[in-house]
Amino acid sequence: MMNIILHGSLTTLDEQILDIEDDSSLEIRTECQAKEAAKNIFLKVAKPGSQCIFLEDVMRFMHKDEALKTICLFGAETDHDGISRASLKNWGGNT
Repeated sequence: MMNIILHGSLTTLDEQILDIEDDSSLEIRTECQAKEAAKNIFLKVAKPGSQCIFLEDVMRFMHKDEALKTICLFGAETDHDGISRASLKNWGGNT
């Protein structure tokens, strides 16, 4: 998801790994790194000034069915629920 957000393109994981020489950049190893990644994702995906990421925000980066699965991973129960910055940080810190 970070690659899509940062670069605006979708590549497969194997394509991304082939381009990376430093294996340490493939993993988030600390809770601090996870929270920073969550913050960056929120700022890149949510509309400016929004308190949540909504389905339409995620759909800028993927098809609707993939976007629905994604927001459900973060605790949204319906397509009208949003993902708050706090819930995104908590999810990142718990995984």
